[in-house]
Amino acid sequence: MNSAQVLLNIAIILMAAFFSGLVFRYFNQSLIVAYLVSGIFIGPYGLGLIQASSQIDILSNIGIILFMFVLGLSFPPKRIITMGAKALLGGAFQVSLSIIGVMAFYYFYDGNLFNGFLYGSLLAFSSTALVIKVLNDLALVDSYHGRVMVSYLIVQDIAAILMIAIFPS
Repeated sequence: MNSAQVLLNIAIILMAAFFSGLVFRYFNQSLIVAYLVSGIFIGPYGLGLIQASSQIDILSNIGIILFMFVLGLSFPPKRIITMGAKALLGGAFQVSLSIIGVMAFYYFYDGNLFNGFLYGSLLAFSSTALVIKVLNDLALVDSYHGRVMVSYLIVQDIAAILMIAIFPS
C-alpha cells in the first residue's frame, strides 16, 4: 500500500466519522455507535471504499494507538491510586467470580475445567477504552461510580496482561 492510498483512506475515515458523528449527535446518540455505523458504511460490506484487509488492519492499529494515547493523556494516575484497595479487591473479585462461574458451568457441562478457565477469562474482561469513552460522553467519569468502574477496568487490564503471560499462544 502506498502512502497516497493510506492518506486517502485516512481522509475517507475521518470524513465518514465526522459526518456520522454530526448526525448521531443531532439525535443525541452515542458517538461510538456513529463510528461503528460509519465503518460498516465505508468498509468492504458497505460501499467498499476501503477494501483490502491489510489496509483495514493498518488503519485499525493506528486508530487504537491514537485512542489509547488520548485516553492516557486525559486520565490522571492519581485517580487510580486514590481508589486503592477498593479497586484491587473489587476488580479481583469480579474477575475471579467470572472465571469460577464459567469453570463450574464447564465442569458440569463437559468436565473440561481448562476450557472453562479460558472462556471465563474472556468473559471477565471488558473494553476499558470503550467504557471510558462512554463514561466521558455521559459526563460520569469523574463521579464516584465512574471512578470505581475505571478502577475495576484497570484491575481487569492487569489481569489480562497476566493471562497473556500465562497463555502466550
